[in-house]
Formats: sequence, structure tokens, C-alpha cells
Amino acid sequence: MSAKRINALKKKIQSEHLDAMLITSMPQIRYLTGFSGDTALLVLTRTAAEMLTDFRFIDQAKQQVKGAKVTIIKGSAFAGLKDVSALKPRNIRLGFTGEHLTVSVKDVISKALPDALLVNADAALAELAWIKDAEEQANIRKAVAIGDLAFERILNLVKPGVRERELAAELEYQMMMLGSEKPAFDTIVCSGYRSAMPHGVASDKKLEKGDFVTFDFGATVNGFVS
Repeated sequence: MSAKRINALKKKIQSEHLDAMLITSMPQIRYLTGFSGDTALLVLTRTAAEMLTDFRFIDQAKQQVKGAKVTIIKGSAFAGLKDVSALKPRNIRLGFTGEHLTVSVKDVISKALPDALLVNADAALAELAWIKDAEEQANIRKAVAIGDLAFERILNLVKPGVRERELAAELEYQMMMLGSEKPAFDTIVCSGYRSAMPHGVASDKKLEKGDFVTFDFGATVNGFVS
């Protein structure tokens, strides 16, 4: 399925009048290639795709990456951009995902590719994920099911005297045991007066008799969350 997503983005590159696109966000790289490591860059043109990563991920990249050539580089992945043949022509229009790029990283890219014209192309990638295919829907449904079952498993622990942090830890443990890669976000467990906090992270507060308790949590399956 990764190759299908990459091909769809190649068409977007052409329709947006870009010569190439640089993906720096690891969740987006995983979405496009299947690679779940924490260090990589993905370069796409209208006809090719190349992922840059370092020696720590040689075996992992070989096993996971679909639809893109894998290049192992020494040092910073950004330093390796100057050696990517597709990025060597002068005055190429290079799209980047501005939503996931800091000013300092953009400066690093500009120094590595001084002859490239950097163009914010957030919409080109965002639109690909608007409609979920069957595989994506299956991952989301599995993440939802994991969250539901994990919550059922910890309900008998919700009683006066237990700490919010203990409930959060047990809930995350149960999700992991059921197949979640990690929590979808920081698990929220808030009780009593703290239950009014929309994003209150679990604390050492103990539940008291009569407390309302707010739970907000999610699971992760193949990069997709509930």
C-alpha cells in the first residue's frame, strides 16, 4: 500500500508544478514508506523516491521500506541531500511540509541546497490522507477495539484510594498487551476537581468517593491511532 501512496504523491508533485518534494516528518515518512524508525528524510520527484537514513537502520529499512530506494549515509541526513541526484539541478522547485518544519531546519536545507527554490506544499500531502483506504480503516478499527477492551479491563481498579497515575499506567499497559505500539497521546486521567481540566495529565491525586473521573486515551496500530 505504501507504493500506492508514493505514486499518488508523485502525481501531486506534478499537479502542484513542483520538481521534487522533501518529507521530514517521521509520521509522514512512515505513512508513505512503512518505515517506523526515528531518523530519515524522504525525497520524491515525479518519477522516483529515495529515503535517506543512517547505518543504525540498515536492516530495518530493508525490511520495511516499500516504494522508495534506500540510501544509507554517514552523519546528518540533511548533509546527504546535496548528493541526491534529483536535487542537483539549479532552480528546482522543492516542496516541503511547512507544518512539520522548524525555521532552523529550513535554514539547514537551504544551506545544503542553495540553488533550490523551497515551496511550502503542505496541502499536497495532507489531501492524500483525507480518504482512508481499507487498510487504514482496518488499522484504526483495531486501535479502537484495543482501547475499548483495555478500558474494560481497568474499570474494576477505579475505586477510592487509587492514584490517577496508577490508572493511566495500567491502561497503557493493557493497551500494549493487546497490541498497541504506544499511546496515541499522553493519557489523561483526572478525578474530582481535576476532572474539569480538558488536558490534565494523570497526577498522584488519589480518587475519592463520589469523584467524577475523566479518561482520555487512545491506542496506536501500524502508525494509526484511536
